[in-house]
Amino acid sequence: MLNRAVILALMLVAGVSGARAQNVDAAFPPNDTFRVIAEPIRVGMEGFSARLDKIRAEGREPLGLVLAGGSARAYAHIGVLQELEKAGIRPDFIVANSMGAVVGMLYAAGISPDMIAKIVGSVPPESYFSLVLPTKGGLINADPFAAAVEEMVGHLDLAETQIPIIVTAEDLKSRRQVELSAGNFAKVMATTFAMPSIFEPVPFGEFLLVDGGTTNLVPVGIATKYSSLLIVSTAFSDKGLAFNNPFSVLSRSFDIGKSRSGIKELLAASPFVIRNKVEDISYMQFASPESIIERGRASARAVIGAIADNLPKTALGTIPPPGLAEARSKYDVSIPKVLMALKRGAVPYVAPSIRFNLRYKLMDEFEFAPMALGDQNYFGIAAIASAGKTRTTVSTLVGLSGGAGRQWALTAGLSANPFDTFRASTELRLWGDFRNWPNFFLAPASVEGLVALTWLSGGDDLIVQPYANGSTEYVFGAGNLDWEARAGLAFDAKLGNRSPPPGKRVWNGFLSAKAGTFADRIAGTLNYGPEFTLKAGIAAMGTASLRGRATGRFDASGAGLGLRSDDAYRGNALAGKAPLVMAANAELVWLAKKLEFDAGEILLVKDIELGPYFDCAWLAGDGSGPMPDVFAGGLTFSATTSFAGLAPFDMSLFLGLDSAGYPVLGIRSGRLFPVAK
Repeated sequence: MLNRAVILALMLVAGVSGARAQNVDAAFPPNDTFRVIAEPIRVGMEGFSARLDKIRAEGREPLGLVLAGGSARAYAHIGVLQELEKAGIRPDFIVANSMGAVVGMLYAAGISPDMIAKIVGSVPPESYFSLVLPTKGGLINADPFAAAVEEMVGHLDLAETQIPIIVTAEDLKSRRQVELSAGNFAKVMATTFAMPSIFEPVPFGEFLLVDGGTTNLVPVGIATKYSSLLIVSTAFSDKGLAFNNPFSVLSRSFDIGKSRSGIKELLAASPFVIRNKVEDISYMQFASPESIIERGRASARAVIGAIADNLPKTALGTIPPPGLAEARSKYDVSIPKVLMALKRGAVPYVAPSIRFNLRYKLMDEFEFAPMALGDQNYFGIAAIASAGKTRTTVSTLVGLSGGAGRQWALTAGLSANPFDTFRASTELRLWGDFRNWPNFFLAPASVEGLVALTWLSGGDDLIVQPYANGSTEYVFGAGNLDWEARAGLAFDAKLGNRSPPPGKRVWNGFLSAKAGTFADRIAGTLNYGPEFTLKAGIAAMGTASLRGRATGRFDASGAGLGLRSDDAYRGNALAGKAPLVMAANAELVWLAKKLEFDAGEILLVKDIELGPYFDCAWLAGDGSGPMPDVFAGGLTFSATTSFAGLAPFDMSLFLGLDSAGYPVLGIRSGRLFPVAK
């Protein structure tokens, strides 16, 4: 009986186990969507493996380099690459994701670490990312950045890089990891920083890809499939967060899974590790590549001797790939030219696309802008069609100031960069009012046309810009035709040493000048004459900046001019007209690095400047003395606000008293002076 009971029990257990296994297979058959999630999709792996087989045929194990994700912290990998090359250590292949893949791909293409440092210092990503309405799954469009990369690297396939590389991404459609070792170089790079919901996902064949760092910051497990000889460069985050705000909770929640996966794979593989001391840096610090690169160099120097001692001799002093020297020579010549053009305003060549964004003017600006929307504030939606070096915009605007004749607008604009840095922009605007209920409909009031032409020439230390712009407006009913035009020459010069040795504090400065002529006919009054603006400043690096500005216009027609908001006098309005209008500004500001902060690593406030200001203005006529007609002084505050470290927006606030004893409080978009460094 006992034996029979044991046999029956064993049969029951086996039956339950079999039923359980059968139930799983029945619930998730071999081709089920969820059954295959754990299996990655590999693109271009045959060619990648073949290249490594050639190395093994030489009698040595390929040396792999894994570059972890970490957004701006991954700039440290550039310093690591510099130190590895100094030690004679060159990877045979690279595995990377997220921002680590941006560095890794440029290096794999054949670009030297020093040139990569120049690229990230000259072309900060934030300058090529624009906020858009999330009609394509993200708030930031990165097409211009990918296009700028392609202009530097050329039309390259990932399978053709000098060093074979695997870049990881995640496919939103299949929920599977995608390992890319082939495909259009610029498009693959676009996937590397496509943070979900922040950046638009990237269509790639049948896939819709986002940043591979969302699931694992350190893809060392992939590298172990191809070699047991690995070096990993990390860029983890251990920045203190206040978990009493939802942004911090969200940021940490995203970080938990990808950091945990990376650490698990590191512990399992036990490779050589360079732990970069960047863990206290926000992932949003894209504007500070030099200091992060230096941290990478220091972190590598601390351990590279021990790594070299433990590597097999076959991994040291290996011969570079045959085409690497030629590629570096080519890029050393071509990339600086591209960087110079981009810095001077050249527009990257993009594929045709349409995006929607908000178009608004919520506060006055400091200086005249050729395509500005006038003195009133507006809000609306714009559709932007991009193709090549041309951008077309159609927008609808609603006035926020209630000014008669400009309560709404329909606009159509075109801007193009046909050659070098020459840019031409034009826009047609239909202005009107809303009629009262019950006769509610749009009543056109005027039509306005604008055009602006600019060209920038020069180098890093001196930029020369000839310019011409004009506008005309026809008022329906009254038959008035108003117009204005400007032309002249501007230049900007940078002074001092902006790249001092580490730890050495030096000074730097700037000098800007603009001189030209103006002519306008507004409400039947004709004015014309010369105008000028001069700016200068000096900064003790990282401490304070003293700067000044003077601007003026002389009316040769005799009709007289008035003080305008773009004369940037930070006091109460000065009425009246005179042949000569002048304004002067002076500031002594503290470069308040200590006051910079972020809100849950979502919103970054940086480049804070705080200090006293003094302004004065003249409406000068015959017999006028040198004393200003009005003056004002107080405190000024300027800062750059940045969403996720990208799409920066400058804003300035000032508070003081004018010469009549009245308080002054103002807020304007932009800055009166360039950011001091």
